[in-house]
Amino acid sequence: MPLEPALVVGRWLFLGLLTLLLIALHRAVLRDLWGTARRAERGPSAAPREPRLVVRRGPGAGNRWLVRGTWTIGRTADNDLQLDHPTVSAHHARVSVQDGELVVEDLGSANGTIVNGARLTQPTVVQQGARIQVGECELQVEV
Repeated sequence: MPLEPALVVGRWLFLGLLTLLLIALHRAVLRDLWGTARRAERGPSAAPREPRLVVRRGPGAGNRWLVRGTWTIGRTADNDLQLDHPTVSAHHARVSVQDGELVVEDLGSANGTIVNGARLTQPTVVQQGARIQVGECELQVEV
């Protein structure tokens, strides 16, 4: 049974549009969620970029979290960033954005919070690339 030419052309147009939609969606997801879009160098007058925490080791490795305001990090579900690992305390650390800088503070955790190899004893400002160890989990700062 031969197909009508208009029906064949319609199907091909539909498949072409669907393909373009999927490509656009894929690019948007990569750009927005995983930060693959190249950003221009910011000049002296540019607004500061918002800090992100990237889970490098532990539950959720590879995930990126945009930090706004004050967050708690810990093992239990009532934390803003939950790292469900036995070496992470229930409420392990606090991170906050203060005057455009990311500040990390240990909340009296059993294993401590370590930034770039040094155990925290007070709230500490961390910079781009800093490694934050929470129990056996590791986070990295991206700005």
